[in-house]
Amino acid sequence: NMSGMKFKTEFDKAVILTNFEKRGWKRCEGEDDWNFYWANKDSTKQVFHPETGTRLGDQQIINHFPNHFELTRKDLLVKNIKRYKREADRDTPDGSGEKKLLEMIPVTFVLPADYSLFVE
Repeated sequence: NMSGMKFKTEFDKAVILTNFEKRGWKRCEGEDDWNFYWANKDSTKQVFHPETGTRLGDQQIINHFPNHFELTRKDLLVKNIKRYKREADRDTPDGSGEKKLLEMIPVTFVLPADYSLFVE
């Protein structure tokens, strides 16, 4: 049941507020008394900077997380998957486990840097 959710946001945009309120969520006034925080990237970096020691509680989610672009940009996602695959290759030389699952990752290119590889 999500009707008792409390949200925090820095935006007064109708699309955000209307959608949260339609779900029965209540806007939170306190600093930490929220379940969902709709923040911008800079706020996320400031609030969850390693020096602050701030961590999400068990009942809290946020729309951004530090270094989110490592997963949301396709070129960086591929870079991270390739690194993970290399680690899996080292850890499971027999070809089992996670290494087998990673075989589904297609060949990818970052253009224009990989253009010559792409045309081969």
